[in-house]
Amino acid sequence: MDSQEISRYPHRLNRDGSCESICTVCLATIASVTNEADLARYENEHVCSQARLNDLCKYPSTAY
Repeated sequence: MDSQEISRYPHRLNRDGSCESICTVCLATIASVTNEADLARYENEHVCSQARLNDLCKYPSTAY
């Protein structure tokens, strides 16, 4: 991956040592795991919810 490219699924490390993957399209937390390598499987299976995407378009200020 190019160093300038932004991942569709950035990872966040939690205080308890777990790691989460967040979808940058629908803003959903894809998974929370103890081994970061396990996130790839969840990311590959993720499909954004159309209802969630519709809500994000209707109410963009509430997405954060």
